[in-house]
Amino acid sequence: MIKMTIDSLRVGMMSPTQTQIGTPYVVLLKEKDADRYLPICIGQAEANDMAIRLRDEYTPRPLTHRFLHSVIDSLNASFVSAVITDIVDETIYAKVILEVSGEQKEIDCRPSDALTLALVSKSDSIYATEVIMKKAAIVLRGENEHAIGKQYDDKVTGVFSESAQEILENAQSIANRLQHIYIGTGHLLLSLIEDPNITELIGGLEIDLTHISEDIKARISFETGTEKIGLTAHTKNAVQLAVDQAKKM
Repeated sequence: MIKMTIDSLRVGMMSPTQTQIGTPYVVLLKEKDADRYLPICIGQAEANDMAIRLRDEYTPRPLTHRFLHSVIDSLNASFVSAVITDIVDETIYAKVILEVSGEQKEIDCRPSDALTLALVSKSDSIYATEVIMKKAAIVLRGENEHAIGKQYDDKVTGVFSESAQEILENAQSIANRLQHIYIGTGHLLLSLIEDPNITELIGGLEIDLTHISEDIKARISFETGTEKIGLTAHTKNAVQLAVDQAKKM
């Protein structure tokens, strides 16, 4: 397992499906000994509970996770670790490991519950499996580094034409302009829409590109106040699919 730390708690939508349940928050985990980050969407109530723990604030009456910690303690059990295990159909899974009478018990839970319980327990035992890191981790870069080049070697980016590389670069610029912490497939779509060659290609199809562009902006994630940016797992897959298709042609 990979040791993680809680890097920050941020406001923002990370996927279009989250709009159905309101604007979520994002807790950003960082790999302790590397520059990989794991963004996890959580709800507003869960974010509020976590924020209280991160600020080490006291509440007159116990909130849910402090109550749960008291129950665990009263049963002579102890918190061992929080583990983020996998992502399936955009749902992230986690578990809490407790020690009961010298035996470890694994309990399935939401990532927000696992992380907040770790905070309440004042434990830094937060982990992620390599499985979820391969699927959902992003590599953030500094403001002056090259996001696409940092995550794809010459064997990948070298197969793209100059115009295709410009589309990738523009997707990065769009993400910067919108103050997003990652480059998602929505940014790639916006970049394609802005490309003159694409506009000319579909010009006779009576497609309202302006409307599509605004709709995409309304759906993709919102994130402010950061100087870092990285590719999402879906974007990496999209670029790799483009590379695979190019090799077949």
